[in-house]
Amino acid sequence: MSTENSHPLVQLLAGQIQTKEQAPSEAIRSLEETLRLIGAGNISHIDLNNIADIVDVSAVVQGEQQAVPQPVTVDNPDEQFHVFARTNAVRSTQLAGGLNQFLAGTISNTIGPFIINDRPPFWIDFIRIQRSVALFVQGNPAPIMYFKINVNIFGGLIFTIPKQNTYQIIPTSVWVQAKLLHAFAPADLYAGLKVSSGTLKLSGNFTTNQTGIILGPGSNFSCQLNLVQKARPANAPAGQYGKDARDATIQLPVEFSFTNNGIVKVGGVSSTVFGNSLSAPENTQPNTKYFAQQKRLGISLNVNEDPIFNIDETQSPLVDINGQANITSMWWALPLAQIQLMQPLEAEGNGALLVECADGLFANIKGTTKDEISLIKPQFLIEPGRINMTDISSNGAGKSHSFSLWQEADKFVTEATVNFLKEAPIVFNTLSQGDEVLSTVTGFTIDADRPVNIRGEAVALRTEK
Repeated sequence: MSTENSHPLVQLLAGQIQTKEQAPSEAIRSLEETLRLIGAGNISHIDLNNIADIVDVSAVVQGEQQAVPQPVTVDNPDEQFHVFARTNAVRSTQLAGGLNQFLAGTISNTIGPFIINDRPPFWIDFIRIQRSVALFVQGNPAPIMYFKINVNIFGGLIFTIPKQNTYQIIPTSVWVQAKLLHAFAPADLYAGLKVSSGTLKLSGNFTTNQTGIILGPGSNFSCQLNLVQKARPANAPAGQYGKDARDATIQLPVEFSFTNNGIVKVGGVSSTVFGNSLSAPENTQPNTKYFAQQKRLGISLNVNEDPIFNIDETQSPLVDINGQANITSMWWALPLAQIQLMQPLEAEGNGALLVECADGLFANIKGTTKDEISLIKPQFLIEPGRINMTDISSNGAGKSHSFSLWQEADKFVTEATVNFLKEAPIVFNTLSQGDEVLSTVTGFTIDADRPVNIRGEAVALRTEK
């Protein structure tokens, strides 16, 4: 496949990927076709930091930095894209090689996996930048909300937004400043929602300009949104990997209303996960909570069923979860992202269901010893096509696992022993498309024949964390 006249990113990857392998060749063709359809002039930024140790990306990065910005006149200014490379199969800000905080809760067109020699696979995401109207409070430079309405655009410029007391929000993304919904959330984070329609009503003194609406002292607003749920991934493979996520069901809130004084209403939810049926009615007096580890905003729900979470076993070939625990609380959890001023990205859906449990559940890595990891305060995040289990203080003390690394002369010469810890974070993701990822903090010892000291003796390699 000739890439002589292709985008520099295609030329870079095509020159290093073993094109004799069918999958990488298909990935390169998909990447080239995507870049051709989008157009080089519509790529606003390329972030390749996650793969800088896999390929030499300096040429692409340098070319992007040296590119002279050209005035572009477009009929649809929404056709601008952010390009991002990641080395984790899970699009999550929790995991190394996953998303950065600017991309949380966004929807992407993903190309990959790309495989270079025997290095870890990586994926490239294309995320659309959404031209939006901003809602400001006078004296505060950060918008409290981004949304989209029908306005006249000429030559890529929006003339002054018409001043009216009611605005109809069109099907697109809405980003709401988390601090508006929870007083102690970081001011630079926004909750992203995909909407089918909505209404913003204003009263009191306000003005408009080319970029947005500015609320004056004493003015008020109310916003009612009809939400769109994230679609389940299509063409899910057969097999056990990801089967727990494929078998789970989730229906998240379809209505959400709030004002400058707080949340008015959040719609009901229903879900089945690990054999448990959970549901909650709409809530008109919810509490809120900021989950720092997941970078999510929780809006409280009142569970209809007995607050018990019972898991006989999981179908995952990687991790088994079992036991019974009380449900301490249940939340509608919205992903939070940082936003480059006036350039919000396209949101993916309407959040997730987050179930907080007390102790009583246990986890184990299949194929290891029977010693289990005690889950102290596990949280289960359920969204279409994904289950995430997080416990920031799990207890795996007493559990260890050894495995062989490389060998020479038909004999393994290196062995690693992993020791699980007390009060250690553990994160497990299972995705319906067949990806499963476990992440935790451990101690380890490596018995190796190298490196050696000046006397030719192997140097001990170990760490407590």
